[in-house]
Amino acid sequence: MNRILTARRVPRTARMDRSEEYMEKLLLSPEEAAQALGVGRSRVYDLMRTRQLLSVRIGKSRRVPVAAVHAYVERLTEQDALA
Repeated sequence: MNRILTARRVPRTARMDRSEEYMEKLLLSPEEAAQALGVGRSRVYDLMRTRQLLSVRIGKSRRVPVAAVHAYVERLTEQDALA
């Protein structure tokens, strides 16, 4: 899970400047979000459909902001603590 949600060092190429070398991934595919949450891809699509998990549209693709994954887990943790 941490592999998806943390910054990764990207090898430098001739076309990259220093700011791109340390770029952190901000948006996840539904498959990556499912892997990070430990659930199936269909469950992530259900969560997006019911607006429990925020997603954005880029062209024809849906992406899940990393912050939305963290917020969803935080809400689950709070709900579990209240139960």
